[in-house]
Amino acid sequence: MTRNSTPATNAARLNRERVLRAAVALAYESGIESLSMRRLAQELGVVPMALYQHVANKEQLLDGFERLRVQGWAPPVSNRAAPRAVRSRGAEE
Repeated sequence: MTRNSTPATNAARLNRERVLRAAVALAYESGIESLSMRRLAQELGVVPMALYQHVANKEQLLDGFERLRVQGWAPPVSNRAAPRAVRSRGAEE
């Protein structure tokens, strides 16, 4: 969070796409098991409840996450290997 930003101003800048891309980046960086609404909110500099305006629950977050991944979007990180849980998620459904 920048010096002049607050959770309220950060929440005003949120949208579904930003939430989903941040979720993908967090999972690629730290592993899918580290992905939680609380951790994602912390990464975005907002309170966790702000996320629920854009995704109803963690399941919807993971569905959007998978859609981005299938569309070929990957975060700009050095390790782009999809977490095993993410790769197998599509096979289970």
